[in-house]
Amino acid sequence: MFYNSRYLVPQCFAGVDPTTSLQQFAGSKGLLPDRFHSVALGQGQGPIAIKLIQEFVCLLLDACLSLT
Repeated sequence: MFYNSRYLVPQCFAGVDPTTSLQQFAGSKGLLPDRFHSVALGQGQGPIAIKLIQEFVCLLLDACLSLT
């Protein structure tokens, strides 16, 4: 995943919870605790997610719903 990804292209994980694997990966790359964050969307968390995106941190957006 890491070698095939681009920083401007979001990665989507449907049906699986990648949180533990991504946290371990972020730790191995020295991104913890300042450059990797996880935000569960809902309950007013949108502005926090936008702020982190603008700061160019690695961000896991959890509980995203797809309206198709």
